[in-house]
Formats: sequence, C-alpha cells, structure tokens
Amino acid sequence: MPRTVNTSRPTRPEVCFAGFDLSLTASGIIVLNSKGEVKERHVIKSKLKGQERLEEILNRIKAIIEPYNIQLVCVEGYAMGGMGRVFD
Repeated sequence: MPRTVNTSRPTRPEVCFAGFDLSLTASGIIVLNSKGEVKERHVIKSKLKGQERLEEILNRIKAIIEPYNIQLVCVEGYAMGGMGRVFD
C-alpha cells in the first residue's frame, strides 16, 4: 500500500530578524530573512504628541513585524553625542 503524505501540515515559517532605530520623530524598521534579504523596511513618522504618538509607533511596529517569525531583534543604541546629552 503506498504511503500517503499529509499536505495539510503547515510549512515551517521563515526565520527573520528585525532591526530598529527608534526615535520620536522618525523610527526606522527593517526585517531581514536568514539570507540577509530585505523583507520589509519602513520609516514611521507621526504628527501626534505624547502618549498617543508612542501608541501609534508601537501599533505600527507590531503590524509590520507580526507576519514574520522574528528570532532576533537589534535596537540601535542612544545617540551619545547628540544634542542635550540626556544620557550622560
């Protein structure tokens, strides 16, 4: 009797990586696959202020990365030499 193959099994999702350059004025996001190919790249800008701006940025980030099997996230560090030097 021939062996049957279950074709309804879900395929293994592609492993991806995300990089974030977070900012209140223009946050950059990139999603790469394991071959280094760009799957998504976005700049998120918002005209909102305060908590509403943070919520919008968060929601847009979630919408971008949700479809992917993100295994590693890299976040750019502070701009230590930036104006104001808040983190000295």
